[in-house]
Amino acid sequence: MRDVPGMAVANIAAGQDNLAEELATWRDSPGRRANMLKHELRCMGPSMAPAPQSEFKRYWAPIVSK
Repeated sequence: MRDVPGMAVANIAAGQDNLAEELATWRDSPGRRANMLKHELRCMGPSMAPAPQSEFKRYWAPIVSK
């Protein structure tokens, strides 16, 4: 993922059953963790989209921004 001044970053993942599992996945990924810990980013809103017909069943996106 590239750093773009003034832009938000997003970490997209799939398959975890709940937010706690997904946060652990993001925390344990160096790139995703770095996105969430950028000092200039102040807001985070985790989201989940159910997809019962898909292989993964759930898609997660914690959107972080200024």
